[in-house]
Amino acid sequence: MVSYQTNQFPYTVESTREGSAAYMCDNTSVYGSLRKELAMATLKKRRGLWYARVRWYKDTIHKERQVPLRTKSKVTARLRLAEVNKKEDEIIELHYRGENYDFPWMNNDGILKVEYLTFEKAIDKWLVLRKSQGIADSTIGRNRNSMNTMMSVWGRNIRISDITLKSIDTYTEVMATRRYKPHGININLRTLRTFLNWAYRRDHITKVPYIEMVNVDKSLPSYISDRDFAEIMKLDCLDNHYKNAFQFYRNTGCRLAEPFVGKLTGNVLVIPAEFSKSRMEKEIELDMVHLPILIELQERYQSWKKKVNKPLLKYFKDKYSKEFKRCCKIVGINRRFHDLRHTFAVRRYLMTRDIYRVMKEMGHSQVTTTQIYTKFKDSRLIADFPDLVKLDQNPRKLAKWDTEMWDTSVVYSS
Repeated sequence: MVSYQTNQFPYTVESTREGSAAYMCDNTSVYGSLRKELAMATLKKRRGLWYARVRWYKDTIHKERQVPLRTKSKVTARLRLAEVNKKEDEIIELHYRGENYDFPWMNNDGILKVEYLTFEKAIDKWLVLRKSQGIADSTIGRNRNSMNTMMSVWGRNIRISDITLKSIDTYTEVMATRRYKPHGININLRTLRTFLNWAYRRDHITKVPYIEMVNVDKSLPSYISDRDFAEIMKLDCLDNHYKNAFQFYRNTGCRLAEPFVGKLTGNVLVIPAEFSKSRMEKEIELDMVHLPILIELQERYQSWKKKVNKPLLKYFKDKYSKEFKRCCKIVGINRRFHDLRHTFAVRRYLMTRDIYRVMKEMGHSQVTTTQIYTKFKDSRLIADFPDLVKLDQNPRKLAKWDTEMWDTSVVYSS
């Protein structure tokens, strides 16, 4: 928390001030229905010490702020209560700005100060709450990184109420000069919006500023064609374990971490809800061809955990991502490991033409997420995946599927 003396307080006019209790009563469009008949603060004793209770109503909801009087003497408590009553309107005003009065008996300087919740402290409170709500550590880590970029632009000690449309525009411009991609900037802005909604619901701010996203060119997902994938599989410098692993991910659509956090029950890989992006338990039914590869992946992970001091999954799975990136560079393509999952989705839709089935197999919660895979032209997919289709007399249409291909015999579900 940061504090400043009241002679630095921006409001000096004693008439009805913006944000004061009287002002809030008159401006119900912003503050809702706030009762004007505010009772004087009263005393309350807790664990032998006295507190001043400042109470009011907003939209028929009872609100209360307790000010510690830091004394066991009731006589002293009454004297300090009188000082609190003089500042009752301001206490309510500060409450809606996420700030507090720091009375003379509450600080070493013996003067009246205003203490406010800094941007950094508010972020810490928000992330602690998210963790208690069961949000994945990886998500919280990304949230922290996003908010760190904003503190690098605005500073750590600003008030949350100082975040306006203008400051958000400034952030966007600065991040662009730092060569952040529009997609990355939008991820950070969505994180900020979630944070500000949290602050609004807890009365730290009176409204959430409008957040304008950066325009992003709409592009289709990247996938790996049969030809390019075959070139990767031919690399002599690629260990057979990685070749089998890349085949596994391409033919099952698993996310990178799922084979290591899932539990194998028969031929079904069960992903616990805590590790699933949709926060629901996910099941992936595997073909017998994939089981030995999965078991090998899991055994390698368990063996690695016993050898290292910090057995974080991220460090282990990054080995597969980096190796795949290296192989793509060798064969002359610019692809990410996650593109193996996109490849699975494109191939499955090409084979089934059932978007709802592909949605289920991918573990998507909404079909609109899966529909992006339907945007590719048939002619392009036929050229990139000739092992899946045969052309009939009409080259614009897909003919019957080659059901003799080994990977089409797999039963997929999520």
